[in-house]
Amino acid sequence: MQVNPLRKSRKSKAIEARAIIYILLRHNLNLTYKQIGKVFNKTHATVLHSIKEWPYMVIYKPKLQTLKDQIEEYWKNNLEFAEIKDKKYYEYKIKILEEENNLLLLKTRLLEKELTELKANQYCV
Repeated sequence: MQVNPLRKSRKSKAIEARAIIYILLRHNLNLTYKQIGKVFNKTHATVLHSIKEWPYMVIYKPKLQTLKDQIEEYWKNNLEFAEIKDKKYYEYKIKILEEENNLLLLKTRLLEKELTELKANQYCV
């Protein structure tokens, strides 16, 4: 699945990718809906809705469950923090990721503005 789940998109692949991530964060790290939402710049209600919709997504696309299971298995076997049970560590990592996400969003906005200006200048010439 070639999709950026942090990008604002309503395409089904993005929605499915975010749902998988929400479920993994909720079930494996015991993060609150609010904490997960902060990472993705979403409300807790959006995260909750996505998790509640998961069973219906899987009915129509059973491969999603397989994909989620594969990602979860890889995560548990290969990522360093999968073995760490300290909640403070997760809170720290989330804070870092939120800051990185905010910086990336800012950079994206600046690049979009620059692109808009370049397009406007191109038509003016």
